[in-house]
Amino acid sequence: MASQAPQQSHHSQISAFMKLFYKDYKYSLLHTKSMSEVSKLVPDIVETIKSSIEQLIKDAEAKHFVVSRIIPIGCLPGFQTMFPDNSRKIQCHKGLNLFATLHNDYLWQALEELRLKYPEVEIIYADYFKAFMAILCNHAFFGFKTK
Repeated sequence: MASQAPQQSHHSQISAFMKLFYKDYKYSLLHTKSMSEVSKLVPDIVETIKSSIEQLIKDAEAKHFVVSRIIPIGCLPGFQTMFPDNSRKIQCHKGLNLFATLHNDYLWQALEELRLKYPEVEIIYADYFKAFMAILCNHAFFGFKTK
């Protein structure tokens, strides 16, 4: 039983960490920074995520990770209200979703680098972006009603 406590602790730490970087983006976007300015944060934030995972591999001998993509933030009502976009095809802000894709592409590359460096470590990439969009684009199929 005692050996389970550290694993739960590390899980909690990485989960909390992943929420923090999302809050960095949200805070920057909501406090008048341009999309261009916020996009400049992506390499540093992804490098921080990568370094944190690497630290857990080295210090805690962690062997299994699930890392999630950012969901399409341009489809979230709060962001849609703050950043109106009249060119919406499926009621999502295209620019915000491109920003999320930028982050996700950087993250994918960082995880690939970690996989090559630590082949004994399992790193699963949870693609919430595609799952979210699949539900949004096929909502009727999944039982959601329109207006």
